[in-house]
Amino acid sequence: MTCPVPLTARSGILDNHMENCFCDVTCGQGSSSNYIYVITRSGILCQINKTRLLERWVDANLSPAGCLTGDESHVFVGGAQGTIRMFKALNLQILITLPRPHSLGLDIARLDCLTA
Repeated sequence: MTCPVPLTARSGILDNHMENCFCDVTCGQGSSSNYIYVITRSGILCQINKTRLLERWVDANLSPAGCLTGDESHVFVGGAQGTIRMFKALNLQILITLPRPHSLGLDIARLDCLTA
């Protein structure tokens, strides 16, 4: 039987970004497992290394940003109006902005403009 282990908080060294409002966090996996990724409400994506230092950051141009997830090679940031941006996990280079979903209640199979 395993016993729960309490988490001990340690502050990150965030330089000029310490006053930002952070809204989501995810841990790197695989080759990026030495990093933690955080997103600010204003859309700043930060990469924090295992020594708690802010290693790099990029403006995701999503305001307000709302969510963050990742896998071994990518970090995905979700923002306003369904916008999702994909970044390389190791250097935070933007790879693509995914297409936004269609409006709720819109039946795209019945659009007359698609049958021209």
